[in-house]
Amino acid sequence: LQLLPSCGHPTMGSKSFLLGSFVVVLVFSSSDVCSAARHLLDIPKPKVELPPLPKPELPHLPVLPPLPHHESIIPKPELPPLPKTPHLPELPKPELPKKHEEPSLPKPTLPTLPHEPVLPKVEVPKLPEPKLPPLPHLPEL
Repeated sequence: LQLLPSCGHPTMGSKSFLLGSFVVVLVFSSSDVCSAARHLLDIPKPKVELPPLPKPELPHLPVLPPLPHHESIIPKPELPPLPKTPHLPELPKPELPKKHEEPSLPKPTLPTLPHEPVLPKVEVPKLPEPKLPPLPHLPEL
């Protein structure tokens, strides 16, 4: 871009030139890209076969021998057979002691409070409903 020495802004001529050249490049490049893409779709791609990757050996892991069977590590001890127990008669169930009944207590009586005097009901006269003018934004019914 060309800069004017007085104000430091690009000139209008350089902007329009760049804009025009960008549009021309865009039109030509889009048609070239489309034709190149069509051409590339027609070409069969060669298949590239890669050799299998070698399996890396892990040097930090030691190779452990297989573990022997668990019975060979801890042998089972030979236990003598259990003696047969004689049949025992069922013992009678012990009787539970009777529950002591608590004596019933008389219900407490609340002291009676003196009655409040009954005041006569005062009648309030009804006021007439006020007649208000209708609001200007509502239609009158």
